[in-house]
Amino acid sequence: MEDPRARGLRERLAVIERAALDGASTIRRIQDSTRVRTDADFEDVDLSQVVRDVMDLTRVRWASGRRTGPGAIDLAVDAPPGVVVRGIGSELREVVTNIVVNAVDAMPEGGKLRVGVAVDGDRALVHVNDTGCGMPPEVVARIFDPFFTTKGSQGNGLGLSIAHGIVKRHGGEIHVESEVGRGTTMTIALPAAPADASGEGWVARVRSRSSPVPAAVRRALVVDDDPSVLRVVSELLRSEGYVVETASGGSSALVRIQGVTEPFDLVLTDLFMPDVNGLDVAAEVRRRGAAHRTIVMSGCTMTLQGGALEGHLVDAVLRKPFSREELRLVA
Repeated sequence: MEDPRARGLRERLAVIERAALDGASTIRRIQDSTRVRTDADFEDVDLSQVVRDVMDLTRVRWASGRRTGPGAIDLAVDAPPGVVVRGIGSELREVVTNIVVNAVDAMPEGGKLRVGVAVDGDRALVHVNDTGCGMPPEVVARIFDPFFTTKGSQGNGLGLSIAHGIVKRHGGEIHVESEVGRGTTMTIALPAAPADASGEGWVARVRSRSSPVPAAVRRALVVDDDPSVLRVVSELLRSEGYVVETASGGSSALVRIQGVTEPFDLVLTDLFMPDVNGLDVAAEVRRRGAAHRTIVMSGCTMTLQGGALEGHLVDAVLRKPFSREELRLVA
């Protein structure tokens, strides 16, 4: 039986990892805000899991210092599994997080917070209801305006504006009902995913394997000029059963590839390196037949969409930072 302390530590680390990945996704959206994004592929997202993740991520807001007394938050969550939409999980978590945090902030003296997930016809719904101070109609009419805030210096007026934009990009709407002194209900309505949706999502960019990967020992070459990335990615692959070799840059990788006698099962290379870039490494791998599969890692994949993948230099692109599950899907 697993030690409860170890299980608790693992769960807390998972929350930290999820928050870090979501934070990176938010930064990328800010960086991309002045151009049209072409690399944001939708996947199947369980809205109930989104809600459970958000309640974990926001626990410090609604639980810390509010367990007893007049400032307590009475929380109830009704999130049955299986309510699926097509979208980007990190973005939907950001939307629900903004709404939950606003609901908690509206109840400085405590109150009831109700969060629920439901299906209404072809729409999937997330309801967030609070018994806080509520809003007059003139405030409700402006809450999604950029830089509009009722929090003074404590708010920047961007949270709900960004949330509104995300929901619109997902083909949905946010509905607001509020009454001064009685609280607020916000409802996110999104198109429900068809029951037979393929759920390929971003993995649709992955080229089918042209050669079978041996079922016995799997060998991988990891290429990156950042020692910390090299170490972490290597450990992830080792945990998936790979025997890993490393190259600390493109030039070092070319030397290793030129001397290969048996193809690697996987070459995983960074894109932007100061000496030889990842596409040059991938081209050499392809020319020599040095790997069954080649994957490029990058913090900015938009320049690859029309080139490397269509030219079959690489089999997949992993956008940094990526999770173990994302790596497992393409490795």
